[in-house]
Amino acid sequence: MLAMQLEATVKELARSIRIHPSYSETVVDAARDAANWALYLPKR
Repeated sequence: MLAMQLEATVKELARSIRIHPSYSETVVDAARDAANWALYLPKR
């Protein structure tokens, strides 16, 4: 929700630091996938 309040871009969200494991990790992984930076998915 903080990312929405800050109007963060997908790249900013993907580069953010989070506590592991957490719900936000799922959101950031989705942002990384959208930015083609996914760590745990096969390349498209």
